[in-house]
Amino acid sequence: MNQTLRIDQRWFWAGSGLLLLLLLFSLVGEVNLSLFRAGNSLSLYTGEWIWSNITLFGDTLLVFVLLLPFIGRRPEVIWIVFLNAVVVTLLVNTGKEFIISPRPPGLLSHDGLQLIGFVATTSSFPSGHTAAAFALAATLVLLPWPMHWKVVAVIAASLVGLSRVVVGIHWPMDVFAGALTGWLGAATGCWLAQRLGFGLTLLAQRIQAILLLLCVVVTVVFHDGGYPQGRWLLMVLPLLLLALSLPQIGRLFFSQNRTGNE
Repeated sequence: MNQTLRIDQRWFWAGSGLLLLLLLFSLVGEVNLSLFRAGNSLSLYTGEWIWSNITLFGDTLLVFVLLLPFIGRRPEVIWIVFLNAVVVTLLVNTGKEFIISPRPPGLLSHDGLQLIGFVATTSSFPSGHTAAAFALAATLVLLPWPMHWKVVAVIAASLVGLSRVVVGIHWPMDVFAGALTGWLGAATGCWLAQRLGFGLTLLAQRIQAILLLLCVVVTVVFHDGGYPQGRWLLMVLPLLLLALSLPQIGRLFFSQNRTGNE
């Protein structure tokens, strides 16, 4: 198995510990509400468009689309994120099913609430968008990558988490729980990838590439993500990433010199 699948233990424990502390801190009712009020008011100063687009980077389909540049270059990242998706989906859905937590629109008066995009009132804990964003970011952080890419990944995922508060659909405690879920999911995905090497075979890489191409089609043609102001992002970004990835996709499917494993 490729040594790059080894988890950076320092990042794992540091990230897990910090996110757990933030979650515990936010569980204090007054703190959770105060943080929500502060974050939710940001759109009054920045406008709604930027947050409508940032929050879409936690949309599961778009997260998969972001894997396109890794096709044929870093197949272990794609395989780990696919495994992450299974773990994180189970954890998020379990939380939403068994933890009764109304969303802000279900508890607060709409008069003082800034709502952007679709509105929901139930199944708040944890934030699925934040979990998805952190699952991808943590995969890059936990593997041997240049430090600047790790920093960019964490900042981007954190902005997605913040956006869930700004659009008025999640509490800070939901965001911290989602971030921790994604972080632990990424570590679990790395652990599973070390033991399930078939995900790096040529056949598996081709199947994963086909699934990512289907994600592009669905995102561009059918998906709006619940945020109309971000529709152009969902059309342009997937097509741009697809265009940039076409040479590697071509080599993956048509090169005569491929081996069975990367």
